[in-house]
Amino acid sequence: MFNVKEETSVIQDGISRYFKDHGMTTAIVGISGGKDSSVVASLCCNVLGAHNVAGVMMPNGEQKDMADSLELVKFLNMKQTYTVNIGKMYSAMSDAVPMEMTDAFRTNAPARLRMCVLYGIANKIPHALVMNTCNYSEDCLGYSTFYGDSAGDYAPIRMYTVTEVRAIGAYLGLPAHLVAKTPNDGMCGMSDEEKISKELGFPFTYERFDELVRGYGDTFTDDEKQKITSKIAANRYKTDIIQIPTEMSMI
Repeated sequence: MFNVKEETSVIQDGISRYFKDHGMTTAIVGISGGKDSSVVASLCCNVLGAHNVAGVMMPNGEQKDMADSLELVKFLNMKQTYTVNIGKMYSAMSDAVPMEMTDAFRTNAPARLRMCVLYGIANKIPHALVMNTCNYSEDCLGYSTFYGDSAGDYAPIRMYTVTEVRAIGAYLGLPAHLVAKTPNDGMCGMSDEEKISKELGFPFTYERFDELVRGYGDTFTDDEKQKITSKIAANRYKTDIIQIPTEMSMI
């Protein structure tokens, strides 16, 4: 079973070792106010010190949950914080691409613009690395943007499920409502779980999925498991190509 204390220690040791081995001192973290960025920012603050973690908030125009991001950086006492509104960039990009707007563009373009911003800031801060904030569950199912939030220099939680990331967040003492926040892309008005449920044709939750992939339980029918397996296979090219350094013990 998952040992949150042990795994948190493994993750933090990995961050410390990777930064020391590469002569780096500052972590750049995109702050969305959700569980993943909250956990990664907290882990980096624990290892590097809050003064060596730069939190970057990147609303697309007006962002309803911006207060969550501001709450996190205050909670972690982060002094290096930046707010870069990507609204004008997104609008300019949308106007410049001479094709009809699609749902995929609306969802993925902002994530890729945000990664450009993170690397732009990293280029201005000496000895800085951009942290990947993706988790295993969402990567498997294609709910990270290829060369958007799936990019980065080091990926502390890349091999941990949504359920495990939430457990780490609770263990770190992060605000409960940030850790439990429902994943969504902020563009389509539906949560990730709602979109997956609609796509696959049955009620889907990350908790059920995580139990399945870790071998803790199986509440899916054979037909449902086949649909999940097919979805994972369809998105495997992303995880096969993008192999960002990480560290974990054998779960």
